[in-house]
Amino acid sequence: MYDGKFAFAYETINGLPGLRFDFDDGNRYLYSFAFRDGRIETIYCVANPEKLRHVLTAT
Repeated sequence: MYDGKFAFAYETINGLPGLRFDFDDGNRYLYSFAFRDGRIETIYCVANPEKLRHVLTAT
């Protein structure tokens, strides 16, 4: 469980709707959602800092 603060934003991630979470401790998570027939078919999550270097910090 995380007791600190975080910011989140709705984002388009690799062409898919998603959510971005930026935590005060520097951790960042991106979730994107693939849909089929109006339902979520797949949820993608990226938390590897090396893969998220290019993502700017939330304001």
